[in-house]
Amino acid sequence: MRAIHAAMAALLALAVVGCKVTTGTRATPLGVSVESTEASEGTQVAMLDEGTGESTSPPTTVVHADYGTDLDMDAISDMVIHISTKIGPRPAGSKGLRRTARWIRAELADLDYDAEITEFTLPGEMTGMNVTAATPADGPRLVLAAHMDTVRDCPCANDDASGIASMIEILRLVKERGLDTEIPLQLVFLGAEEEIEGFEGHGYSAIKLMEQMPEAERARMGAAIWLDKLGRGPDFLALVIEGTDNSASEMVLDALGDGEPKPEVKTVPRWSEEMAFEDAGIPTVWLEWAKDRHLHKSTDTWESIEWDHVAAAADATLKVALAKAWVDAE
Repeated sequence: MRAIHAAMAALLALAVVGCKVTTGTRATPLGVSVESTEASEGTQVAMLDEGTGESTSPPTTVVHADYGTDLDMDAISDMVIHISTKIGPRPAGSKGLRRTARWIRAELADLDYDAEITEFTLPGEMTGMNVTAATPADGPRLVLAAHMDTVRDCPCANDDASGIASMIEILRLVKERGLDTEIPLQLVFLGAEEEIEGFEGHGYSAIKLMEQMPEAERARMGAAIWLDKLGRGPDFLALVIEGTDNSASEMVLDALGDGEPKPEVKTVPRWSEEMAFEDAGIPTVWLEWAKDRHLHKSTDTWESIEWDHVAAAADATLKVALAKAWVDAE
């Protein structure tokens, strides 16, 4: 009888919508093996906990090659998998967004950081939220930014769980080395950067962040690196909004030295009338891998993340932090 019950529980534990599920070992673009439970394209696989009935992450093991970085890529991949499968879609103002904010706060608490969740009102009267944390070091800060929110019905492993996970791992390594008292960093996780009804363009939560931040804190923002869409696409870019200070992109190139891959610096038009960091005079660069064919689709899942891409962008950011070039520029 126990065997029958166990078999029934195993069948009930896997909920699949309209697709065949296969289990096996898959190779990433670098030939790194990934054991996974996979669903056909355009579908989602949900693992249900027998006791609570709540969704849990599918069983995964990502075995990484040497990506030439001191960052723990296994930790980054674990976080990307958790955000995109355990939490899933997280549009601005949604329950998924709130769960993401609380999860980030808990992850930072494990690093002995007291992250602050700040709420604001979205167009349409829903509640949005940003999460911020900073190292105790004095001086102008390097702001690391990523967005928590997604378009609807998209797990958005690349856009932007990859940025969230990279930022947390960068902070972990800086603290592990005892450098958080020497390197002034501010981590900003934004809750409404995708397009939302009632606001033209992107970046509503960044505007609210700057409005709600005390003037003394805004004055400490020495430079900013946005980590967005780090895991897929052929073109590694460092985007600078036209007509704004490009020194942050120069810091990235200088920190990399002769290292490869090196992002192509590209000047682009502003994608919103108001660009919160740039309009405040903060040198800002947006690191991303461009031309992701899964962008804003249900197929933006962790299985197709190119972890060498994530490593390149995250390691470039780490090198900027270690160089403290924005402090010297003050």
